[in-house]
Amino acid sequence: MANGENYAWLQLLVDTSFASRFLIGSDAKILFANAAAESLFGYSADELVGKPIDIIFSSASDQTLALPQLDSPVRLISGDDQEIRGKTKDSSELSLRVGVSPIRTLTGTFLAVTVFDITKYKQIEKELRERASLLEAANQKISRFAYLASHDLQEPLRKIAAFASLLKTALAEGDGPTAAHASEVVSHSAARARDLVTGMLDYCLSSSSAPNLEIIDVREEINQVLDDLSEPILESGAKIQNLVAKNVKVKADRLQFMRLLSNLITNSLKFHKDGESPDVTVSASDDAGYGVELFVQDKGIGFEPAQAEDIFEPFARLRSYSNIPGNGIGLAAVRAICRQHGWTVKAESQPGQGATFKVEAPIEPRKPPETLTPIAPLVPAAREPARPR
Repeated sequence: MANGENYAWLQLLVDTSFASRFLIGSDAKILFANAAAESLFGYSADELVGKPIDIIFSSASDQTLALPQLDSPVRLISGDDQEIRGKTKDSSELSLRVGVSPIRTLTGTFLAVTVFDITKYKQIEKELRERASLLEAANQKISRFAYLASHDLQEPLRKIAAFASLLKTALAEGDGPTAAHASEVVSHSAARARDLVTGMLDYCLSSSSAPNLEIIDVREEINQVLDDLSEPILESGAKIQNLVAKNVKVKADRLQFMRLLSNLITNSLKFHKDGESPDVTVSASDDAGYGVELFVQDKGIGFEPAQAEDIFEPFARLRSYSNIPGNGIGLAAVRAICRQHGWTVKAESQPGQGATFKVEAPIEPRKPPETLTPIAPLVPAAREPARPR
C-alpha cells in the first residue's frame, strides 16, 4: 500500500475506535482527537486541537506529574492505566480510565493518550457498595430483632409451661384455688405471647410494605382512630383533644397512617401518671411550602431526654416503667412507617412533664430506604442489648 493509503486506513482505524484517543505533543497540547473523543467530551476536533490536554480533566483531580517525555506537567501518569476525574464541554463530571504510551519519532516524542469512560461502571460499583452496606445493616437489624423477639417470647412461654403443669397437678389433687390461679396465669401469659406476635407482625408489615399513597384528611383519620380506641379511652377516663384544623391533607398510605396514629395515641394513654387520667392533645401545622407537622402531646410520666432515640427501637421498654403493659413494638412501628413514607418522627420529654411526639411529613419526602432481604444466617447477639421503653 502507498503511504497515503496506509494513513487513510490508520485514520479509519482510530476514528472507529470506541475509546477516545488523543495525540499530544511535547508542549502537552492536543495534536489530534478522534471521533469518540469528540462524542464523549462534547468538543469538535477543531476545538480540541491546540488546547492543553488538561481541558478534558476536572479541576477536582489532583493527579499531576511531570513526564520526562514532555516539557510541561500534565494530569497523567505514564505506564499503568489511571483512574481520574474528567469533565465535558458542558462541565459534566466523568470517571475516566487513562492510558499513556510514548511515541518516539525522528521529529520528536509524542504521547498517545487513550481514554475510557467508566462513569457508569463507577456508578454501578458505588450502588453495589451501598446495597452491600444496606444488606449488612439489614442482617444486623434482623439478627437483633430475632434475638429480642425470642427473648421476650420466652418469658410468657415459660410461664405457660410451668403453670400448665401446676394446673394439671392442682386439678388432679382437687386444689381449686391453686388451679384457678394457675389457669389465670396461663391465660394472661397466652395473651402476652399473642400481643408480642401481633406486634411483631405489625412491625414487619410497617417495615416492608410499600405504601399505597393517597391524599387523606388528617383530622378525619384522627377521629376514626379515636373511635376505634373508644373502649380503652373510656376505661382510662382519658381526655383527648383533636385540634387539627379541617382540610389539613397529607399524602400517605391510609392504613399505615391510621396505625401510626393509633400507636402514638395508645402510647400516650398507657404512660399516664398514677392517680391521673390520660390527657392527650393531637395537633398539626400545615405549611403549604413545606408539608405537615403532626404533634401528639401528653401530660404523662415522660422520660429522660437521653432516651428519646432508644424508645423507637423494637422491644424497647424503659426499665423504670416495666410494670406498664406493652410489647415495646408500637413506637418502633411508628418509625418504620415514617421511614417507608420518607418522613421523620422525633420525641421530646422530661421526667414527670409528659412527652411530645412530632411527625414531619414534607411535601417532597426523602427517598424511603431500600428494603433488602437478609441472606446471612441470624446470629444471636453476644449479650442482651439495653432495653429501654
